[in-house]
Amino acid sequence: MSITTGFVNILTSAPIQNIANNPKLSVTAETSIKAVGRPAFTLLDKNTDEKKRKYSAASELLYQLISLGLYVALIAPVLTPSIFKMVQKIATKNSNCPQFNSLKDFQAYQKLSTLPKNEIKNHKLYSNLSQNSQDLLKNSSKPNLSVIKGAEKLASITSAILGLAVIAPIVSHALVHPIMDAFDKKKKKD
Repeated sequence: MSITTGFVNILTSAPIQNIANNPKLSVTAETSIKAVGRPAFTLLDKNTDEKKRKYSAASELLYQLISLGLYVALIAPVLTPSIFKMVQKIATKNSNCPQFNSLKDFQAYQKLSTLPKNEIKNHKLYSNLSQNSQDLLKNSSKPNLSVIKGAEKLASITSAILGLAVIAPIVSHALVHPIMDAFDKKKKKD
């Protein structure tokens, strides 16, 4: 097997496809790679003063870690569901699409709708479903959820863009320099 074939096999594998199709995993993977890669490449640049390289690499690492923390702790669990609810309301206003109480409700419904009918009520997700979602599962015809699926993807992408292009830079800028200054002061004392 050639290197190219091996690389293609890795890129088309089920785990990589899962990451590519899941905005939350994609953003987390990308930010994690940046948290390692950017400081590493900064440190490898031998054309820059060593002290400046170390400072730049450390501040870039801090920036990426703060961004990742914000995404995992705030953007994905808070901002994405809020945007989903808003987009769903707008997108389904003039359609016969069902309304879901929340993003979690929709995701649980999606998962349960793929199971055989006799396994649905015994699944741990069933008890957390809204009554509307439970009724949809009991119905023999499956509703067209393309609008809701679009709302889910749009919410994930929009929250990632807003969070990482607007919120993260503001928060990181407010935190990185004071943290770096604190390290410098501690280093000078030692």
